[in-house]
Amino acid sequence: MTNPPVGAESVSGPDETSVPGPDEKSAIPGLTRDLIDSHVHIWGEELLAAPWLQGAFEAPIKRPIGLDDWAAAVGHGQAILVTADETRPGQTLQLARAAASPRVAGVVGWVDLAAGQVADQLADLKANPGGDKLKGIRQSLMGVDSDWWRDPATAAGLAAIEAAGLVFEALIGAAQLPLVAQVAECWPGLTVVIDHLGNPARGGADLPQWRRDIGQVAAQPNVYLKLSGLYVPDQQYGELAHAARVAFGAERLMWGSDYPVATLHGPADGPWRQAQLAAATWSAQEQAALFGGTAARAYRL
Repeated sequence: MTNPPVGAESVSGPDETSVPGPDEKSAIPGLTRDLIDSHVHIWGEELLAAPWLQGAFEAPIKRPIGLDDWAAAVGHGQAILVTADETRPGQTLQLARAAASPRVAGVVGWVDLAAGQVADQLADLKANPGGDKLKGIRQSLMGVDSDWWRDPATAAGLAAIEAAGLVFEALIGAAQLPLVAQVAECWPGLTVVIDHLGNPARGGADLPQWRRDIGQVAAQPNVYLKLSGLYVPDQQYGELAHAARVAFGAERLMWGSDYPVATLHGPADGPWRQAQLAAATWSAQEQAALFGGTAARAYRL
């Protein structure tokens, strides 16, 4: 399956020295109607025993989280639901929730790559209520070695995701950026989405290496980045967004709120405010791509 075109129209490139400062206005008119929040988590009672929800820091979100909660925080547009549940029953529940709401534009689910028969797993998911909204498969690659993709079961699974016309979504640390570049190069028809800009260190210590690595990844035209889950001060957020824009162009950059995880780090509307601030000096076409157009194209909405 061929990758969707990166952009039907060219988007003018950014000035590499133009980084908006924290004092600039954050309101960008006209975005809310076509807004797509590309990174939203919801869950029910089934996820509350997950190990990552057991700490004191996570206690405020250790409860059922629904679309109404997200809508109250974001208030407009549509959502891409990204699974936080790596179980088969969890995927069925997520798809059923998506089927019940027109505000869900798509679902990024999970399959067990190591178990094999990924094509059958995907067909099974698509046969469920809401299966038509399955748009991608997410895998956490945190800590995997650089040869992860060479494993025969993994390679067959990636090929099955590509053949199904679904996005491969990668949750990684910055150290795995070269690995993602290799995956994208080996499967040029596979649309790859990297969560949270690849998780650069919040203190900025690895920023020079991160810039080099996202440049390497950007050379693969089938890779997209999510401007999500950063939780850094406004100035650093703007610098990261600007570096991603220079490397990828806005046509391969999409915004996501990372709700409700974002609420652990500040106000629920913090990611929306920061993204508007960072993109305040971008062209209208670039803003439209960041806040909806890129997600619509990457996920084939």
